[in-house]
Amino acid sequence: MGAVSGTVTFGRSFGTSIGISLFAAVFYGRLTDELAARVPDGALDGIDRNSLSSDTVLATLADPVRGAVEDAYAASLTPVFTTAVPILAVGLVLTLLMKNLTLRSRHHGRRAGREPGAGRRRRHPRDGLITYIPRM
Repeated sequence: MGAVSGTVTFGRSFGTSIGISLFAAVFYGRLTDELAARVPDGALDGIDRNSLSSDTVLATLADPVRGAVEDAYAASLTPVFTTAVPILAVGLVLTLLMKNLTLRSRHHGRRAGREPGAGRRRRHPRDGLITYIPRM
C-alpha cells in the first residue's frame, strides 16, 4: 500500500512540474510578443521586465503604458487555456478507456481481516453490516 501511495504522489508531482513548465513557456513566450506589440518603444526603458507583474512597478508607469502592460498580460493567458483544453481532453479520453480492475480481496492467500488473532466477524442483525469483534 505504501509503494502505491508513493508512486501516485510521485506521478502527481512529476505531472505538476511538467504542466507548470509547459504552460509557463507558452505564457511567457506569448507575453514577450504581446509586450513588444502593445507597449510603445522606450516606455519600459530602465524597468526590469521580470518585475512587471508587481503592483509597485505597475504603479510607477504612466496610465497608457500600464494599460498596455495589463492588456499584454491578459492576451498572453488565452493561449495557455487553448493549449490546456486539448491536453485535458486527451487525458479524459485516456481515463475513460482505462480498463476497470477490481482490487484483490486476499492478502498472501488469506481473506482480509481473517488473520490469526484478528477477531471474529459478525453480521449486525439490524442493518446487515459486518462488524469485527476483537479478541481480548
